[in-house]
Amino acid sequence: LDPEDPFEASLIEVVLMNRRKRADYAHDGSPWSNFDFSACAIGITASEAALFNVSQKLARLSALKKNGRGPRNESVKDTYLDLAVYGVIAYAIQQYPDGRVRAQHIQS
Repeated sequence: LDPEDPFEASLIEVVLMNRRKRADYAHDGSPWSNFDFSACAIGITASEAALFNVSQKLARLSALKKNGRGPRNESVKDTYLDLAVYGVIAYAIQQYPDGRVRAQHIQS
């Protein structure tokens, strides 16, 4: 990835954030463990669990706008970063549901 390209630089931030959060919250060797747990608990798929997190972030942004004030705890930038991370996670779960990448899946 090119850190001088604004889109690609943003992807680097997405990857780094995902690595930090996964190190804290996912079971070792099971990148989707949080989403699998949530999905099982409420009867949805793991990718739907990731999309649920997207909807929560959107609801929070909507509340900030409706209330007419800025956030006190998490920045709007952080919320956008989380939206990107959860969106990519939902995509990745669809692509690699068992959390493993196979060589034939990788395309250039």
